[in-house]
Amino acid sequence: MLPGYLNWFPSFYEKYKVNKEATWPWERPNWKLMRRKMIYNLIINQVFIFPLFLSFSSILGIKQRFTDFPSFWEIFWQLCVIYFLDDTFFYWGHRTFHTFKCLYKMHKIHHEYDKVFTFTT
Repeated sequence: MLPGYLNWFPSFYEKYKVNKEATWPWERPNWKLMRRKMIYNLIINQVFIFPLFLSFSSILGIKQRFTDFPSFWEIFWQLCVIYFLDDTFFYWGHRTFHTFKCLYKMHKIHHEYDKVFTFTT
């Protein structure tokens, strides 16, 4: 969806817009500031969250290999575990960000957006 958010194909995305009255994030006066905050948070998440994910996945026994493709049941098992972990960590992480003032200061940026889209989450 990044091409849509960067407005590379405006007529295509406008055609499938659900709420025709709503403005796109990049059409708002504070878009440059919001985009800078979004990119900053995206970098922070990738620098801290992705290494944690790799660590936890290896602890759980999820193999990270590129030599052979896993079986259907291995993929099924891993997807079930990941969906459960994703929901669990999202809920408790989000709750933690709202509980501690030092974390909420950084977290409140995502509440500045009135329309939720991929990068604001």
